[in-house]
Amino acid sequence: MQILKAIGAPLDLSRRRHILSLRETTFRLLREVGTQMLMIDEINSILVGSARRQRQFLQLLRFLSNELQVAIVCAGVPEARFALLSDPQLRSRVADVALEPWTAGPELQDFVNRLVQGLPLRQPSPVDSVKLRRLLIERSGGITLSICRAVERAAAVAIRNRKERIDLSVLDDAAIWQGIRADADRVGRLRPSVLARTRG
Repeated sequence: MQILKAIGAPLDLSRRRHILSLRETTFRLLREVGTQMLMIDEINSILVGSARRQRQFLQLLRFLSNELQVAIVCAGVPEARFALLSDPQLRSRVADVALEPWTAGPELQDFVNRLVQGLPLRQPSPVDSVKLRRLLIERSGGITLSICRAVERAAAVAIRNRKERIDLSVLDDAAIWQGIRADADRVGRLRPSVLARTRG
């Protein structure tokens, strides 16, 4: 049902049909739209289910991959890896990649530039500086979610203050980072992973 919703299938379709028909409909539509990759975020949600439900989910993943011949990418915290790798068939075809925190390099600069460009600010934001990148890394722990939250809060402050741009002084405000560092420490300890399943 979630896949049908993601590809814009009518919701009444997913409500009316039997689970087997739902599966056939989903597969047919995924083939029709030319799906090449299926991405599942928060794969760690699998851990909330019983052992039986986890086995059913892993079986569905195998079925999706084999039937559709698509790559499956799962993102989540490392604990989910153990559930995914408990299936021998998946274990032989899964690559486990840990996503390291950001560093204050050009990749972070590119990310921040794109992030700021997407904000409703009327003035250009001078975010292209080594000092600003270092501040972001120091305060966020290099965690993407924390950087995004801080930049969004800074944009809200800039709009309220009628400054309409983000700069180092706005991001250096302690109020922007309230509660964010604690989140960064927690997420950093979890070390998010990407488990990429190859085709076939």
